Amino acid sequence: MGTKRDLTGTIEKHRVIGLDTSVFIYQFEGKRYPELTGAVFEAIERGHCRAVVSVISLMEVLVMPLRKGDARLASMYRSVFESMPNLLMVNVTPVIAQKAAGIRAEFNLSTPDSILLATTIDNGSGLFITNEPRLKRVETIEVAVLDEYA
Repeated sequence: MGTKRDLTGTIEKHRVIGLDTSVFIYQFEGKRYPELTGAVFEAIERGHCRAVVSVISLMEVLVMPLRKGDARLASMYRSVFESMPNLLMVNVTPVIAQKAAGIRAEFNLSTPDSILLATTIDNGSGLFITNEPRLKRVETIEVAVLDEYA
């Protein structure tokens, strides 16, 4: 098990990091790991690294606010994804789709997880932050699992 300090050290080794959808939900809906996700977003906002996310993550974070009729939270998510400093939202391109297909075929991951990882890898990141331990099977990128730092 690691600590917040260990996670910060892991982030600082990388100029570009990828974020799983759950990191946003934990941070902005106060679900879990507020100290850990706070450290992630602080590193991004201070410019210690840039973050890459897939447009798929925007779709995923909007589902519950839209289902619950929470226009304020939906608007906040759109704002974060579109204007947060040092955060790049990337569309699914044919290259990313092909990489995602390879990841999905080799590691039997879900389509969204495969797209998120392919987006991260395609944009030069060496680290993907998630809370899904099964994603560590993808050995071409370092995967930091929040549970391991809690």
